[in-house]
Amino acid sequence: MRLIDRGSRRGLRAVCSMGAMLLLAWVLPLASRAAQGRQLEERAFTIVHRSVDEAYAAVTALIGPEGEVSLSKSSRRLSVRDEPARLNEIAAALARFDVPLHRVRFTLKLLRGETAPPGPKVVMANVPPNLRDQTRYNTWQELGHGEAVVREGGREMIMVGSDFRVSIELGAVNELTASVALKKVALERARPGQGGERQFRESVAVYKDTIKPNVVRIMGLAAGTNAPRALFLVVVADILPEPEG
Repeated sequence: MRLIDRGSRRGLRAVCSMGAMLLLAWVLPLASRAAQGRQLEERAFTIVHRSVDEAYAAVTALIGPEGEVSLSKSSRRLSVRDEPARLNEIAAALARFDVPLHRVRFTLKLLRGETAPPGPKVVMANVPPNLRDQTRYNTWQELGHGEAVVREGGREMIMVGSDFRVSIELGAVNELTASVALKKVALERARPGQGGERQFRESVAVYKDTIKPNVVRIMGLAAGTNAPRALFLVVVADILPEPEG
């Protein structure tokens, strides 16, 4: 066994102390910079156009592990505490999200096609050519037409004649892809109810679709493939510009 004299032990302790001081001098600035990088700030965002609950859910998914978000529904405000860089990302995401709701004008026409007995063929000029050419019906009658403006995410009832109305639930509108999402389109017909009052009841003509603006979309309803008559709803959607001011 080799013995270390006192002088050697004092020198070893001095070397260890100097090494520890050098290590601290190297680590402390790193820790300080890391602490500065994790410095949290708080920023408030007011949601003007879109759902504040959807905005809250989106921000909750974007905050960092040390981030916090709180919601005030009365003031439609989100308070977010996080790192500055992440707050900038959240601000950019909310700017893309919180845009004015689109408005879409729907022009509807309800047609009834029938297979007429032998005789003169009745053709209406306002029946879309593809509907005349691709169906077996040779007699057409317009039962009604209507028009209404529906805001994105909203729902409207549109009368098409005295006995029918159409319920439209509008989904997302994307101008970049030129698409209008229809969450639900239902044709309802008035039928006698209790006390002689007419009640509208939803028929089986229920659709969920995505259509293109200013393109005729035809939705059909028939009792069967060989039915002597059928109803057809002609739909045209037009995305309206935002009103000035």
